[in-house]
Amino acid sequence: MASASEPTASLGEELPSVPAHAPFSLNILVKVKTMQQQNGLRHQDYHRYRQYCSRRLHRIRKATKLTNGRERFKKCAIPDDFSLDKVLEIPLVSAERAWAYSAELLGVYAQFIEDKPALRYHGIGRLRKAVRYAQILLAMCRVHCDSRTVMEAEAYESFMSGVLEFNLEEFPAALEKLTLANDLYQKLSVLTTSTSEKELKLEKAYYAQMLDSDIAPKLRQCRYYADESHLAERKKESSAAKEGAKASKNQVAILQQIDAVKARGDARGDVMTLAEYYESTDDNISAAIDGCSEVAGLCQEVLSKIHSEMVKPPEESGGIDWAAHEVEVRTVSEDVSGERSLLLIYGLLA
Repeated sequence: MASASEPTASLGEELPSVPAHAPFSLNILVKVKTMQQQNGLRHQDYHRYRQYCSRRLHRIRKATKLTNGRERFKKCAIPDDFSLDKVLEIPLVSAERAWAYSAELLGVYAQFIEDKPALRYHGIGRLRKAVRYAQILLAMCRVHCDSRTVMEAEAYESFMSGVLEFNLEEFPAALEKLTLANDLYQKLSVLTTSTSEKELKLEKAYYAQMLDSDIAPKLRQCRYYADESHLAERKKESSAAKEGAKASKNQVAILQQIDAVKARGDARGDVMTLAEYYESTDDNISAAIDGCSEVAGLCQEVLSKIHSEMVKPPEESGGIDWAAHEVEVRTVSEDVSGERSLLLIYGLLA
């Protein structure tokens, strides 16, 4: 079971600028893909993979003498200066464990017909934790590793961040992160480090899987939804600009009245706030009631004009969405009427 503890290193901590060892080299993608393929993810068994990550994390901590407390839990922080390359695997395996738990929870959430927000919230939380571990790994690699490993850590962190933004449906941000990860992995696929032909073939297969199966589908969806959201915004701006272009003078006057109603509705809270109810005089309450009545009367007048425009043929509408404006004005009217009723009740009780 995944630990509920927070990442063991902080991004704000200062790491030593000059380590006392030669730069480490860690082939992050090959290590991650090998662990995944051999421990359940070939069959999408995230639970099995998460259990494996927990066991492996315990073994690494034991080998590096960075174990947490047993009887009474005491988090053992990763030291800034270390001489064992296995220490780098602690944030890496921790990120994989949190990611696997997130994928498991979000997979269960997707199977429910009814909405289960707690499952999605928990899954997103574990994904955020995986991103934090990936950021810690990147910070450690920048100090302790060679340039190629730093590039791998940047690609890994960008991919994790992109997956998080994708699940949050922040598609422009996800597109930016995933594009960066895609570019870095394409460069890394050329800079292979394997010596034997078998290892080289396996390494290229892992990079192809990451680029074609893990990143490319998400990139396509991000581009689609990002373009769709931008198109919707452009259509909205275009319709707002065109609205009233074909309208008659009478229709333009109605639009101006609608803007006035919305402005009065937004400002109605300035007439009398709830905190002032118990400190107000009867004259102030009466003034507030009169203000609400005035706005409510204006709303009814504008609604009557909107209804007259709604019954006209489409070619005489002036290209204006009168139904949407009707909803806006009616909302203001209902809010003001409710506020007026509360003021009347308070006036009777005062």
